[in-house]
Amino acid sequence: MQSTTAIRADGVEDRLAQLDRDLAAHEDFGNSARIAAKVRERYAFGLELFAERLPSLMPLLPRIEPHAAALFRDPLIQLTLEAAFRRFEADTLCPPDPLERALAAAATLIEREGRADLALSQMRDRIVLAAGPWVWAFTPSDDPFARALERGFAETFPASRRLQLFDPESWMLERLERSFELLRDVLPRCGSAALSHIASICLVVADTEGGMLLSAAGGDPIPSTIFCAPDQLANPWDAAGMLLHEGLHLKLFDVVRGGSLVTPDPVLVEIPWRSIRWDIPRVIFSFHVYAHMLVFKAAVDRRGPALWSRFGAPDSYPTDAHATSVVRNATSRYGRAIDRARFLRDGLAGDWARYLTPDGHRLVQWLSDAMDRVEEVAP
Repeated sequence: MQSTTAIRADGVEDRLAQLDRDLAAHEDFGNSARIAAKVRERYAFGLELFAERLPSLMPLLPRIEPHAAALFRDPLIQLTLEAAFRRFEADTLCPPDPLERALAAAATLIEREGRADLALSQMRDRIVLAAGPWVWAFTPSDDPFARALERGFAETFPASRRLQLFDPESWMLERLERSFELLRDVLPRCGSAALSHIASICLVVADTEGGMLLSAAGGDPIPSTIFCAPDQLANPWDAAGMLLHEGLHLKLFDVVRGGSLVTPDPVLVEIPWRSIRWDIPRVIFSFHVYAHMLVFKAAVDRRGPALWSRFGAPDSYPTDAHATSVVRNATSRYGRAIDRARFLRDGLAGDWARYLTPDGHRLVQWLSDAMDRVEEVAP
């Protein structure tokens, strides 16, 4: 094993650290604090518009404003606000509206308990990780907010033949905490930035169009939420990669809440490692993740041995092969993140480039530059 002195002498450690910082610093795509602030500004402005059509909101605004940061991260509030934007644009926003009920309930929760997490109030056991997010322990009911969450699950897994939500057990919570810690040690800046977009975690087994679910991001149906199968927590190194992967998806969802990366063309393209075609938004979301995963892999290879005493060696755990694993990739042609990232980059810089907005082109160029930099230090 290379000594710490040798690692630093060749400059790779410093270059990786700089790349980690740069990926968390871009004002539009990397700086999570700025991205989150823009989302809050959008929602605050939206509420002012909505209050003109929903007068009952007006007295609620000063009551919820001091808690806006927490309120606008709540999955229930986010999905309700996004639906209100759609009704506003369609000129169908009028009383009574679900947003009135949701904000009134949030204001009551703030005054009664001093917290604004409306979705968490629907949990049977309110488990909040030391790392920050909370973990689902959900009991379906006829409560309108529980019904809204149930609809969100159905939209997240529309073709699932099997969907089972797990009540978190102590070993699952412990492994989640370790994986958060590991990711922050490996990529202190861009890893921590991605994690800041995760408000809640749902442990779930689902049979989807592509097979059994490994992990997923909620997107719009269950915002600020990631899903993962409990068995994906077995190896903390790949579990940390999973958290980075899904946190990056949520980060890009927050980026596009205030703008667009792709044109509205409904084109579908062939993806060689998938049996279904992808639309261009899915392409760019995937490229965003794979480019970052190359940095994570390089950082694990370089910094990992210093962490083995705390987390164990990556290959000391049972690991299923998959493209974003830092332990074991599939042996097929596109079985590695680098192969997929190169394919997507070539498409987005080539035939698919006409489907990108100017911001989409900027994002692709930024990620391509990051790929070039990581391949210089980890060929």
